[in-house]
Amino acid sequence: PYTVVRRKGAGLVAIGYSEKYKSDLKKAAGALREAAAFSNWDSLKDFLLARADSFSSGDYYGSELKWMETDDCPFIVVMGPYEFYEDLLMGNKAAFEAIIALKDEKQTMRFKGLAEQIPAILAALPLDPGLKDRLVPVKQQPITVADELYAAGDTRAGAQTTAFTLPNDPRVRSLKGTRQVILRNVARAKFNHSWLPLSRLVVAEDQVVEISFDSYFDQLIGVELARGITTGQVKYPDGSTGGARQGLRQRYHAIEEAKSDALGLFIAFYLMEHGFLGERTELSAAATYIASVFRVIRFDSGGAHGVAKAIVFNYLARRGAFVYDPTTRRYRADMEKLKPAVKEILGELFGILASADYDRAGQLIMEFGLLSDDVREKLADLRDVPVDIKPEYSIKKAFEKR
Repeated sequence: PYTVVRRKGAGLVAIGYSEKYKSDLKKAAGALREAAAFSNWDSLKDFLLARADSFSSGDYYGSELKWMETDDCPFIVVMGPYEFYEDLLMGNKAAFEAIIALKDEKQTMRFKGLAEQIPAILAALPLDPGLKDRLVPVKQQPITVADELYAAGDTRAGAQTTAFTLPNDPRVRSLKGTRQVILRNVARAKFNHSWLPLSRLVVAEDQVVEISFDSYFDQLIGVELARGITTGQVKYPDGSTGGARQGLRQRYHAIEEAKSDALGLFIAFYLMEHGFLGERTELSAAATYIASVFRVIRFDSGGAHGVAKAIVFNYLARRGAFVYDPTTRRYRADMEKLKPAVKEILGELFGILASADYDRAGQLIMEFGLLSDDVREKLADLRDVPVDIKPEYSIKKAFEKR
């Protein structure tokens, strides 16, 4: 994942990021070592020094392990090649990004016990026993709520990151698990400037009143928890084994995002039913999801997130769970049909991931991943609603004045 591919004569050659971007990474490594000297937390200092070494060596395994040990530090520092969405060929090359955030300890405590519900959620999943046995819960630390102080790189290229689950290295996940972080100030800004105005134009008037920042935040929590449930190792036709990512190649991200989307809805319903999300209703989750579909496909209609939203929305709509009213040009959720339809699509998505069936993934994407005529028409009504936010960081302005 940490190489670029170039032609050499009649063949191809892989060049490591550490060589290709040697000059830039040398500067970055120097800055990390300088920052480490100012750290009051040994865990953060160790991570910064290890990540600086990774920039030079191209081996990120050790520094990813160190990052998982920084949970005692109030600062969350993400810096390096992480996400694969930009690689539209094989979905395997990571892009560089950076996020610096400050934990909100009070808000984090509110959601401390949710990750502990994963075994119960797994047990409640309405899947065939053989398929359910294939699911593997990744060890998860408690969800962290934080405020973003600065971001750069891939996370600033278009829609701003609201939440993330890292690391992506399966070796580190198997040993240390993952950390789920939700950037509350980014989420609040998106909700106020984009989500709420959009939802008032998309969702039926009697249902849009169910949408609130809390219902939006609940959806973020559900999706991040869903990312921690995987299908483990897959046996390929040639007898070798590996992850679903390798078998599904460039189709993996759309299927994985669709799984997290649908499972996030299921998790929200589960948490509400068991009293973990206050007095919010299942209708609030459904109405919020409808708004989320239109928000995402506006900025990522051909990307993994946009295709994933289209897959889930179209699948559920064709089963009567989401209904378009051509008179009001709005959508409403039919709760009696929604929950059974969510269970059905989860079986399909987990089945694809568990088998790494490339052709089956392509068939699902072609059948459900395109925008319907009513959705395209509705998108035209949203032209005056901001697509996303463009953060301005006070910390950057402070450094510029120095």
